[in-house]
This record gives sequence, C-alpha cells and structure tokens, in this order.
Amino acid sequence: MRLIVLLSFIFLLAPISVTAQNPEKYRLRNIPPETFIETIPDLMAHDIDRNISGFADDITTEMQLRYGDISQRSEAEINRAYQSLKSTDSFVRINRAYWNQQLIMSHINGAGLKLSDGDTYYWFGTHVIRIEERDFNADGQPEFLLHVNSEEYRQMLVLEAVANNHYRLVPAPLPWFADGQPYFSTLSGGLEEVLFDDILNDGSPEWVLTLGGMKANHKQHGRLIILKWRDDQLIDIASMGDSFLSEDEMSYEGVSLTGPVVHPPYVNWFTINVDDDSAQEIRQVQEFTDNWTCTFIETRTFDWNADAFSYQFLNIDRVYEESAGCNLRRAQQVMWDGDIEGAVELYKASRNEAHSLSDIRAQYLDLRLALAYSLIGKHAEADALLHNLQTQLPSSEFMGTLIERVTSAYTRLPTALNLCQAMYNQFAEGFNFFKWEAQNLGVIKEVPVLTNSIDAPLVNPVQAGCDFPEYLEDYMHSLTVPLNDQFNVEPIRRIAADFDNDGAEEHLIWFSQNKEFFPYFLTINGVSRPPIPFPDENTVLITQTLDTGETILIYKFFQDDVNTDELSVHNDQFYLYRCYPLQDRGNSLERERGYLRLWRLNGSELVTTLDIPLCEDISTNRVLNRDDISGWAIVDETSAVEANYEWNDETDRYEIVSLNTEAIPENSVNNNQNTPSISYAIYRSKREYQDTGNWFWGILRMERALDSNADDIQGRIRLHYWLGFFYEMAGIESRAVEHYLTAATEGSGTAWGELAALHLTPKP
Repeated sequence: MRLIVLLSFIFLLAPISVTAQNPEKYRLRNIPPETFIETIPDLMAHDIDRNISGFADDITTEMQLRYGDISQRSEAEINRAYQSLKSTDSFVRINRAYWNQQLIMSHINGAGLKLSDGDTYYWFGTHVIRIEERDFNADGQPEFLLHVNSEEYRQMLVLEAVANNHYRLVPAPLPWFADGQPYFSTLSGGLEEVLFDDILNDGSPEWVLTLGGMKANHKQHGRLIILKWRDDQLIDIASMGDSFLSEDEMSYEGVSLTGPVVHPPYVNWFTINVDDDSAQEIRQVQEFTDNWTCTFIETRTFDWNADAFSYQFLNIDRVYEESAGCNLRRAQQVMWDGDIEGAVELYKASRNEAHSLSDIRAQYLDLRLALAYSLIGKHAEADALLHNLQTQLPSSEFMGTLIERVTSAYTRLPTALNLCQAMYNQFAEGFNFFKWEAQNLGVIKEVPVLTNSIDAPLVNPVQAGCDFPEYLEDYMHSLTVPLNDQFNVEPIRRIAADFDNDGAEEHLIWFSQNKEFFPYFLTINGVSRPPIPFPDENTVLITQTLDTGETILIYKFFQDDVNTDELSVHNDQFYLYRCYPLQDRGNSLERERGYLRLWRLNGSELVTTLDIPLCEDISTNRVLNRDDISGWAIVDETSAVEANYEWNDETDRYEIVSLNTEAIPENSVNNNQNTPSISYAIYRSKREYQDTGNWFWGILRMERALDSNADDIQGRIRLHYWLGFFYEMAGIESRAVEHYLTAATEGSGTAWGELAALHLTPKP
C-alpha cells in the first residue's frame, strides 16, 4: 500500500509502512486553489480511473464547494483543467456551467474587454455570445445579458460592471442546457423571454421567462420564471407551489409536440390588475382535452405578496364545454365534493348523451349513477339501473367483475352502505386491469396519456369506487349505543378495555386490514378514527392498566427480520433490541426500523402520548411512571438521532426537550439489504450539502452505505474520500484524516487515492 504525497506539483510515490498509516501522524492540508487546479490534469491522466463514473463530477463538485469563484485564476489554468475533464466518458454528468462560467469571466476580465463598446456578438472558443444591455436594478447603469451558445453549453448570464473593464457574474437561478441530454432532463430544454417590464410598479423591472421543452411519457412540461433584482442578485419570485406541476404553481404539463418547443401554443401567461394594489396579477391560461374527452379552459391567477416577496397562488377557474365527457367529469368532481344530488343531475345529463361515450364509460356511468341514487335514498332508481346492467354484455373483463360484485352485494343487502363497500373493495383490492381502463375509471387526468404509457394513473378506491370510510363513519355515528352488532359490514378484530376507568368498556374496531382507513374507536361519548394500523405479524399490541385505573394502548412495530416473540412483555419491561435507521430507496426515504407508540383516552379519542423509533432498551415502568426517557427521535425524515423526552402535563404527552445532532451515533448503521448504494449515497449527500450546507445527514447516509457495501472496493475508496471531505467541512479533523488516509492507502495508485492524499500532510 502506498501514500502519494504532492511535492512541487509533482506526485512522488513512496511506500507507507504500517506505522505510517496511523492517522495520528497526519493533519489536514490547506490546499490553495492554484494547487488543486494544476493537479486535476495529472489526476485525470490515470487511464485506469479516468472513465470511472463520478470522478470528473467529484472533482467539479469539490471545486464548487471548496473554492467557488476561481475566475481570478488565468484562463489557461482553468482551461487546462477543464479540457482534461472533458476527455472522460463521465463528462456528460459534470456541471459544465461552473467551468464555462469561470472560463468566460476569466477571459473577459483577464483580457480587459469592454462590453459596452457596441459589439453585439462575440466569439469565445466554440461559444457564440450575444450581448445585450439591460438595466436590471434600475440604477441608470446597464448590466450586460450574455446569451452563451454552443453544443456543449448554453446559458444566459448577467454581468455587472464593478470597475473599469472589470465585471461581476450576478448570481441568478438560470438553468443551463446542452445538446445530447436526456429528453426528460431540464438540460434538454430551453428558455424564452416573455416580458421585461415593471409589472410590480415599484420602479424596477421584472424579467419573465418560460422554461420548457422537457418531455416524458408523451407529454412535455415547463414553468414560468420571474427574476427580480434584490441584494445584488437576481431571485425567482414566481409561485413555486407545494410541488412541481401542482395546481398552485406557475407550471404546465401538456401534450408533447414535435421538436424543441419551449413555449407550446396551448399555454400562455398574461398580466392583469384585478385588485386595489399597484402590482399586476399573473394569469396562466391553458386549454386541455382530458382523458374523459372533455375540453376545457383552465385559468390560474397569482397575486403579488409583498411580505413573502413572491407571487402566491390565488385561485383556479375552469370553463367546460357542453359534452357528455365534460358532464361526466364534472359529476365525478361534484360527487367527491359531497354534493350527491348535484352529481345525480350531471350523471343524468351525461347519460342523455351516452351515445358519444365508449362502452366502458357508459357502463361505469350507470354504476356511478346507481351509487348516487342509493346514497340519497332512491333505491328503486338504483335497482333499475343495476338490473339493466346485468342484462348487458360487459365492456371488459374488469367491468364484468365490477358489475357482478356490485349487483350481487346490492341484491344480498340493498343498502347504500353495502353498495358503497362493494364499489370501494373492488378498487381497493388492486385488480390487475389494463392501464387505459384506469384512466377511465374514477381518475381525472388533465393530459391524456397513451395506452402503453408508464404514467397511467393509479386508481384511488375512494374516487373510483366510493368513500366507504366516510359513509361508514357517518353510519357509526348514527348508532344510539356505543357498540351494535348490526353493522351490515363485519369487523375483523375488536379490542375492548376500560380506557378511562369509568366502569364501561370502550371498543377499538378494525373493519379491514387497510392501514389508512379502517380503525375506529367507539366510546359512550362518540366515535373516532385514530391512526392505529391493523396489527400484523410484526406487531405487538397490548393494553396495560396503570395505577390510576386508566388503561393505555401500547403498539410496537418491528421489521420482518426481527423475532417478535423475543420482544414480549416480561415483568413490565419492554426489551427493544435493535435500532433501524432510515434507508434510502431510490428518491424516497422509508422507515426501516421499528417504533413504539402509546395512546391514552382523551374524551372520546385516543391520543398519541409517545412516538419513538426503537433504538435501545426502554423500560415500560419508566413510561408508565412518566419518567424522563433517553431515547431516539426521527429528524427531517432522514435518520434517527439521540433525544431526551420529558412528560408535559399541559400537552399530556411526552415532548422532546433536547436532540444530539452533533454526535454521529455508533448504532445508526445496519446491514439491511435496502441500504443505499454507494453512488446514490454520495449523489444524495452532495446535492443536499450544495442545497442546504448541511453535512450531518450526508455523513449518516454515507456511513451506512460504507457499512453495507463491503464488496464494492472501488466504490468504498470513493466513499472514504467523500466522508473525509464531509468530516473536514464539519470541522471534525480526526475523522476527516482517518477517511482520507484510508482512501489514500487502499486506493494507492488510483486517481481517488491521489486526490485523497492531496488533502493530507505529515505532522511536524
């Protein structure tokens, strides 16, 4: 094993003895930017490593995070490093915008160019740069808008003059683009200017642009960007909404058009003043033809919010054409909103035009109308529709099954509750019907997708079938006694206990194993639906009576690989043997641990008094006596950290009083097969650090990946390097040195090994 030490910008190889691998003999090295830049071509010269996925991107990411602006270095230095990165197969994945921005700024300032000389075009390398003068900050002096265009990199840059023939790159959330990128990536899209005007009427302009051209699943999407000068930078003041493509965002999704269309003709934005303030509102108008063959115009309105300093969603309005498809669509929405009588009228109007509907829609329409009739007590009308459906040839296998199930249930017991349950269960059981049928049954998809599209929407049994949980709850609230044997639907489990020590039992009832909808709690005072999942083979669910006479419900959940028989109660003690950290699964994070929850009765509802992950032994007696608890807590849905809980008499539950987010917990790692891959752990951690500056969760994630990927030798060298970097950024030098040294010794002779060695220097 060898450690590579950099001397006078030349790598000299020297063998490392076992004692030399001792981290106590090394400290972190303060690497000047010129040293790092000059080293890059030498690192990239390693043929064995130069095309390994991630290395060029790792170099670029460290340059950004460690040094940021390097444009004061010479253009030749920067270009030599960049050209060495471009020669790799992984070039497609690096942030070309960073390097090109540094090159352009180094060239302009280094050559003493004067952008106001009147030239509107400038050639730099392979780039064609169009120059415009714009006054973004309304100070009477122009800034310079550069339209940079080449095959490898396209972007709009804004420069501000700060001294004679010297310019500053103005920070702005403007994406970059390039040829040859995946069609669904933002990098494959483009920007078009919509407006440059003072739409807020505050004396300075707003720059409105359309981002679009990205495609996926026979659709394309985009959004509006509104840039405003503030604090020496351009910030986006457009409404971002709750999530991408949500109704409260200035975004669109539509039918995919041929070619790179950034601003499709079916969506437009307008400014209009509809209130008393001087700022103009923005309206987004889009035409849709949805999967119900309904054509309509949707208008979203956004109002300026000075306190939030951004546009905020105000309202949405839709104007529908008169057609059977639109009546059916509107009937569905009205039904979901609870206006059953209004839905009946719309279903009837659609039925009058049923000749224009497909067979599956026509039969589904009759089922929905029968359900609506039943829910408002018109059982004769419902019975007639269902009887007529029995005489028809089913339009599909699924529709035949649905008709048979609904009519049989209604014949056996002709109640609205029974019909509703049959409709719900058919969809809740996950029948494997064709995706195009899913689009026609219950869902509303603004943009129709093709039969073979992977984006066919999932069917919500409440919408496609019936809101059985809601109607069941209404039915149960109508009972005059706390427990009635005539439910017309059969409970599958009951737990009875005197939870409030009043001499009468309360009942916890499950009507289904569905974890979201079906637990109910019945008391003398009423009915509630507490969030208590159905207990399965990984669950211990018991009641325990306190000294006060009240009873608490204790619920423990464990993962499949834990023997719950070992976790029963012995002498009033819960033995919790293992902690399950959160794991990365693709782009989602799920709980891969167990948890302990306690409920107590408060009035007619069970309320949660404790909810902690299972990470260590916790005595039941401590919980029952309301002592302080040293346990764990889930923080920002990425991992569990040490926490201290105290009982709070005001909230009547345990509350977290302190978190230890500085410590990296030793037992936060497990060998679960669902731990993140090394490449994903590094990617996610880098992105998170770039976006938030938070290193803690990245360390936890990468430590788990290190513990769980023993066979990925090359990946582990890279992972040790990034753990060294993160610990360095966190100011934990000893751990940083340890990981850098491991990467340098285990990766001796490799690019990552030499890069890690660059960060170390022997102690004097």
